[in-house]
Amino acid sequence: MDLQQEYFRRHAITTPLVVFPDNHGNYTLVLRTTRGKPQTILIKIVYTKQELHPPYYKFLMQQATRDGQAKDSYLRVVWESKIYWDEWENFVVQWAESNRGELVPVNGQELEVALWEMFLYSHDSWLAANLVDRLKDSVYTAVDANSTADVRLAAAVEIEEFVRGKNRGTAAALADFRSYTDKHKFYAKWLADLL
Repeated sequence: MDLQQEYFRRHAITTPLVVFPDNHGNYTLVLRTTRGKPQTILIKIVYTKQELHPPYYKFLMQQATRDGQAKDSYLRVVWESKIYWDEWENFVVQWAESNRGELVPVNGQELEVALWEMFLYSHDSWLAANLVDRLKDSVYTAVDANSTADVRLAAAVEIEEFVRGKNRGTAAALADFRSYTDKHKFYAKWLADLL
């Protein structure tokens, strides 16, 4: 929690908060689309310093790359914008207003399931080639939308254990996806609140 967030909480200010990221970390937020087939989108807000100029922010919308493990690119940018610090607050408020109802923040167990699905999508060929037959049913369970989040996560844990023992690179990619959870210090809950 930064100073601005702490001040709002201490004084019970309920006005929507727009955080100005700094060089201590990049904010992330995971969203699902509501139109058509649900898709998971990762928002990254990257603070960028410039010498002798004010900093700017890169606002990136990313999705998992199909078979990204083979391409060494797990996420692809589907939209990005460069915003200067003096335009930041207006940009964020307008972006949130224009996407309200179409992009829904994901949290809790559903967030863990969404990140797991992104990992599966980006490592599908590797998993098909390396996963033992007894675990393939667990993959189907982990992506079954009719199963509860608990059941899906239990299946994912079983596969995770196998991945960790089989390949360090793939295990590192899974850890990268897991770093986008709402337990992370720089998870953009303030942006989720605006949506």
